[in-house]
Amino acid sequence: MIKITNGDINNFRHIRSGRFGTVYQVDDNTAYKIYFPCIADDYSGKAITNPVLSLTSLHFHTLLKRSTKLKYSGGIQDLVYVDGEFGGVCIPYYDGPLLYEIMDRPLKLRIDLSRKMIRNAKELTDLNIFHTDYKLNNVILCKGNPQFVDLDDTRTHACFTPNPLFRYISINSLGETIQTFVSQFEHMGVPKNVYKELQREKGFSTGTYKKIEDYLDRREQPKVIVFVDENSDLDSLREYVDKGFIFIYVLNSREEVEKGLDIINRFKQYGIPIYDFVIREGMDKYDNLEVIKEEYVMDQKELKKVNKKQEH
Repeated sequence: MIKITNGDINNFRHIRSGRFGTVYQVDDNTAYKIYFPCIADDYSGKAITNPVLSLTSLHFHTLLKRSTKLKYSGGIQDLVYVDGEFGGVCIPYYDGPLLYEIMDRPLKLRIDLSRKMIRNAKELTDLNIFHTDYKLNNVILCKGNPQFVDLDDTRTHACFTPNPLFRYISINSLGETIQTFVSQFEHMGVPKNVYKELQREKGFSTGTYKKIEDYLDRREQPKVIVFVDENSDLDSLREYVDKGFIFIYVLNSREEVEKGLDIINRFKQYGIPIYDFVIREGMDKYDNLEVIKEEYVMDQKELKKVNKKQEH
């Protein structure tokens, strides 16, 4: 137990404030998260008692006990009492940018960080700690490692036994966060209806870490790409499917989207997988191109190599 006064808080360095409280740096390794006594209600806007302060002491003591077993995440180090009343928690101090601030980093680095996030999240759920509010501003990059924050709030559940519902919600939240981080807001410029038709991995609905890892594997693996920008004869393409070619249909303009959706259906009927759609005018923002190994185009029903890309 850590005992401080309201006056002591003025001596700490203010780092940031969230909905439930404010984080203060105490020293190079330690921070205090001090909760607000009241917050605004989501619906009425009226002041209500901070829900975190309404949690049972069992919740915090369970998190505290489990945190001592964590290898990759900081968790809670102690409970903080302000003027004799429970008022916050002692947590590790992390110095670094939030995940949304490093969206422009190379794809390979973003994938490496995502794999570390999966590792960290597995450790938490193995200890029956279910963080259900993963998001870009709840992850800090500290000394090359992603660190989860807000493990103490009302959306974290420390259970005595595995809970399938919380596990599903937790993994689903992590998957959406990683997809956003890796995909850079879905490549920017590609129509949403194209994504829907392609049935991309939104939400990782199976609720397994394996699905997220498979997604990262596909993003990281160098690809052999065929750009198809005309209504090519599909029989001439099918013979290349077994060779591992991945097809991208290139739309020359947004006006061709309707035609493109028709091509998707025809490719499906012929059993030809399409990796993605891309609009030619937005190709400079298409980060999938970072991992192209070889590039081909269709020329009179035959594949013609364009060039070999630098592998990242």
